[in-house]
Amino acid sequence: MGAVTSEVLHALTTCLSAAYTRGLSGVTPQWQRIASEIPSSSASNTYGWMKDLPEIKEWVSARQMATLDGYGYTLANKTWESSIRVKREHIEDDQIGQYSIIAERYGRQTSEFPDKLCYPLLCAGFNTLCFDGQNFFDEDHPLGDGTCSNVVGTPASDQGEPWFLIDDSQVLKPIIWQTRRAFKFEALDDLNSEHTFKNNEFLYGVDGRCNAG
Repeated sequence: MGAVTSEVLHALTTCLSAAYTRGLSGVTPQWQRIASEIPSSSASNTYGWMKDLPEIKEWVSARQMATLDGYGYTLANKTWESSIRVKREHIEDDQIGQYSIIAERYGRQTSEFPDKLCYPLLCAGFNTLCFDGQNFFDEDHPLGDGTCSNVVGTPASDQGEPWFLIDDSQVLKPIIWQTRRAFKFEALDDLNSEHTFKNNEFLYGVDGRCNAG
């Protein structure tokens, strides 16, 4: 390839960005089957309305106002990233094919990342506390004046793999996929940057803010 110029770096970044985009569309994530996406605009979201979602009823006398803060469940956002270094010599010697593969893989990983966070939460639900302070899957969740169960059998002693029955037609599904900042492919590819001067390399990576719970 010869000399590394700003034009060459721009072309490389464009190529890697295209590979990333190709990777995004190369898989079909499944998280929407079990999770509801809820946007976030701060460091965390507090879900105080999960205990009693009011039903529509006949209006008799004054409105019956529901209080949506019976329980507080807070889900903090986390920042995630994956990055690579590209040696200047690799660009000079036209050894950049491997980086297109990596960029495309980043795209696939980004699409599949919600699956990676959401699905394990189902299996962990037998010993993970939820919004009412009890395990997500439990035999005696408080409900009105009584309790309700969302398990079949006895999880503590049952053998074999668990199975899950989900009504995915509901607005609120069992898992929350909380998004603060979408994943984005970015580059530090300025030929005249201090990092390039000191390290003789360029940086590429993806990052985003989100969490599941």
